[in-house]
Amino acid sequence: MPDGVFQRVPVYPGCENSLANNGKKRCMSENVTAFVSQKYNTSFIKDIGLNGVQKIYVMFKIDKTGNVINIRAKAKHGGLEAEAIRVVSLLPRMKPGIVRGKLVTVPYSLPIGLAIRGN
Repeated sequence: MPDGVFQRVPVYPGCENSLANNGKKRCMSENVTAFVSQKYNTSFIKDIGLNGVQKIYVMFKIDKTGNVINIRAKAKHGGLEAEAIRVVSLLPRMKPGIVRGKLVTVPYSLPIGLAIRGN
């Protein structure tokens, strides 16, 4: 949805005091990125023989109750996809988005890049 449509974008816990929707979006992006970086388990990667930069594209929605739902991922290897889905499913409950006074479900996409150095 275009930025101007939201009365309030979904809000990540701790981002409530950020100024305006742009500040809340930036705070959410920073927190989601930090959360995924911290929780993503890379220990299995050496066993699957991947090298170089691996891209994982994750799509999900934040529903009207603030929960993360409908998580999907695309990557070169199913293990990368499964781990991305696992980590995103652990995201905390958020304050849902509001459009025209009503709670709404909001789609998100999250690119994840992993730099894998030789086994």
